[in-house]
Amino acid sequence: MPDLGVSASRETVTASFRDCPVTNSALSCPNLWRSPSSLFSSIGIHEDVRLMRALLRDQDTTLHDFLEHLKDMKNKDPQLPQAISDLGSFIHLRLLEIYGSKKPFQEALDIPLGPVSQGSRSRTTKVKGVVLPADITPERILKDQLKDNVSGPIFSILAVILREALNERTSQPMADEMLGRMLRGKNPSTGQDTWDRDQMDPVRLSSLGTALLKEKIPPHKATQRLGLSNLLVWHLTGQGNGTSRFLETQKSMYFESAAGCIAAFEPYHQKNLALFEEQIKLHPRTKAKKVIEAARKLPQYMPTHNTMIYGEASNWLGLTPTRPDKTKLTIEEKVNPLFVTSLQESWFGFMVCKQPCFPGNMRATKANWIAANGKLGTFHGLDEMGFSIRTSDPLVVRAAFFRVIVHMDKFLSPKAKEALGYSPIFVEHVLCKIKRWISRFKSKIHAQTIISLVQKLVEEAATATESHKLLPIPVHMTREAIEEAIQLAKLNELNAQVSSSSVQVRGPITFLGRQKKVRNCTAKVRQPHKHIAACLEKMALEEQAKFSALFALAPQVAGALYEALMPKFLTRGDEGLLGEFNNREDYRIHGKLEMESHPFLPGTRDIVYGKLLVPPAGYPAVDALYCTLSEDEKTLDVVMLQATIARSHAISTKGVQPIVEMAVKTQKKVRYHFLFVSPSREIGQHLAQAASNSTTLGQGPRRLEIPVGWVVMKLPDGFDTSLTAFERRDKDFKLLELDYLDPDDAGEVKAGAETETETEAAAADVGPSSPRVRRRESDEDDEGRAGRRPAPAGFD
Repeated sequence: MPDLGVSASRETVTASFRDCPVTNSALSCPNLWRSPSSLFSSIGIHEDVRLMRALLRDQDTTLHDFLEHLKDMKNKDPQLPQAISDLGSFIHLRLLEIYGSKKPFQEALDIPLGPVSQGSRSRTTKVKGVVLPADITPERILKDQLKDNVSGPIFSILAVILREALNERTSQPMADEMLGRMLRGKNPSTGQDTWDRDQMDPVRLSSLGTALLKEKIPPHKATQRLGLSNLLVWHLTGQGNGTSRFLETQKSMYFESAAGCIAAFEPYHQKNLALFEEQIKLHPRTKAKKVIEAARKLPQYMPTHNTMIYGEASNWLGLTPTRPDKTKLTIEEKVNPLFVTSLQESWFGFMVCKQPCFPGNMRATKANWIAANGKLGTFHGLDEMGFSIRTSDPLVVRAAFFRVIVHMDKFLSPKAKEALGYSPIFVEHVLCKIKRWISRFKSKIHAQTIISLVQKLVEEAATATESHKLLPIPVHMTREAIEEAIQLAKLNELNAQVSSSSVQVRGPITFLGRQKKVRNCTAKVRQPHKHIAACLEKMALEEQAKFSALFALAPQVAGALYEALMPKFLTRGDEGLLGEFNNREDYRIHGKLEMESHPFLPGTRDIVYGKLLVPPAGYPAVDALYCTLSEDEKTLDVVMLQATIARSHAISTKGVQPIVEMAVKTQKKVRYHFLFVSPSREIGQHLAQAASNSTTLGQGPRRLEIPVGWVVMKLPDGFDTSLTAFERRDKDFKLLELDYLDPDDAGEVKAGAETETETEAAAADVGPSSPRVRRRESDEDDEGRAGRRPAPAGFD
């Protein structure tokens, strides 16, 4: 056996790149893409594991000649290092998206692993079937007083709060003096400073606390290694408008060490303690707690922390908080843990690109968060507006939040959005303020409630002519608008079920030919090729075809990309598709179809004619739906499309049945067409014949036969449509499989059968606007088993 510590010769390395000239980039090498260890095959390293061992044993010797070859390449092309650096950054970020199904830097980057309890064995777990959300009516999400009048003034209090915030930011007069005072943190009756204005103003983007944070810890410093430590000091001591006097004494709140941070707080803390002792001596008959509360209002007191910054007092936001055993932490005990090296290193890796961003579907994220936190302000705000969410399920909460955000998104002007810093997070902030405005107004104005005042102001605004009196959004909503919000909530719930699906595996995992040992732990594993479609959404159709061709060596990826491209081909392709059948006349689908803006869940909405309808992620059997009416509007054609590059594909009646029921409700003559979208006529004809050219629903007099045919949508250039080559590649390239199961589990997997891990790994939820790639119950051949020739596919 060769010595693994010996490096590959210069000739061997050069030979590995022989077919990959520098001008075409060494990264185009098939061998290098397959496995980096292929460059070291001449010295007996054929697996990544052995390469890793050699590197750990003697990295310099192992890589010496390889690095020398890279230097030669650099000398030939000086621009190559920068190009590779840019490509590396791009690939790194995209891999984070693919693996996490979301933008990077929102969660820990590693795959979460959890220990297995002693003596237990984690078996492959089936993914639960998708449960369609329950049907709810607009009346169900409204309180009793609004049920008889669905279009009631539910947005009244939200509209007047937004009006005051906009008037201040556009330098216009207050529309109502009492509410204008409340926005500024003043007593609505006397105008005296009463509250922290940041707790009353919904516009966090331009709050005083935000301005102070940007001044004392500039954003470019917050992303550095010490950034998180200083941000934690800021937030865990409640720094902001309430501590502005203390912040004025500090040139910066960015400290290089815990000692520097402690030194900034200690002198003022000691002065405050001396002030408390002095006041207690002056008032010996008064309880110390009341004396200290009074002392905090004296001008000599320096507010070094603010336990009330978030509206309710929190002991742990104090500079020296009290433990459960009634003893106090010292400043050192509070600050030192915030400056530990491990925390700073973790933050630096987390913020390495200095471009943190939120997941693409923030609306759904915030809606789910509100539904899960019924005791917090946003939930109370929706309740005060008139939404019946107290005793309802989370679906109602999501529908209520979607109704608010869609209403504001539709009616707020672009200038108003810019002034307010509009976003889903802003909507959450302003909903938080509703309950606070109501309770604080009541505490100061006992003779009147804010609701009665708002009703009066809304009536006045209806006839107002001055711009500062006009409301920025309507106070009423239509029944159709509520139904739209309900549909969004249903889609959100369905996508959440699919995205949370996963499988638990135990044992070595093979990914692109490389093994990863997973010992004594369970790992949630997703199929990465299902996530690649998210990258396609930002590309034009032509760019998508070129991008897809890069994955020709991996048929599993090719299948997923082919499915993702099909709806876009119909919306942008000029030719359209010709549906062919073995036993009936052909049917043509025109090109450049208009796609419905939201995913279409059969059975929850009426049919939309003349548009391409794409079901949400996880819907079985059907990738797209196209319905048209005849000229006399008496005959309905329902075309169900299923994309696949494989010769065998089962059809699930679970996906077809709701479509049939939806079509029957139209009370028209219905002609059904089930079409496989395949890369060649040969494959399509084989699929139709395997299904006996039709599928059957029901029995007896209700028996319905749906003809099954095919359409041809060619693979992009770069894909090999030869099934012989396809089968050969399928044996060599498997994106995800379990090679070595536990001995106890081995008997559960039959020879030649797919593992549950392959069939049950869940696809990522790419969001309501991009329902391109999804995992279906019958989608076995898209998972990379296209080369096998199983028995003819039947129907569930």
